[in-house]
Amino acid sequence: MAQAPLTVQDKIKAFHSMCQQFYDPETNQSNLLPVDKANINNPQYIGEFVADNQIAMQKDCLNSSKYPGPNCMGTQEEINVKMRRILVDWLTDVHMKFKLVPETLFITINMVDRYTENK
Repeated sequence: MAQAPLTVQDKIKAFHSMCQQFYDPETNQSNLLPVDKANINNPQYIGEFVADNQIAMQKDCLNSSKYPGPNCMGTQEEINVKMRRILVDWLTDVHMKFKLVPETLFITINMVDRYTENK
């Protein structure tokens, strides 16, 4: 029996629970994620700042105002879904050409969506 696809809210809740596994807001301490432990010596991951960045990112992930709404394109008058798709395809091509870390692409698309939601 196939499961129903997760809603945006379900995905956000799952992400919040994952963040809470690695960050304790009471003590402001963070356990490094396994991917960060594996890449601590990779200069592209800026290993000396991993712990501080992870604490900041995990604090932010508990704040749902950092995510675009599920209908962020519904209120947008200047661009449509097709234009956004072309932009995301182009951003993905640039991301692949420069061999950037995946977080760079995700953060960029998140910023584009939040910007279009507020315009």
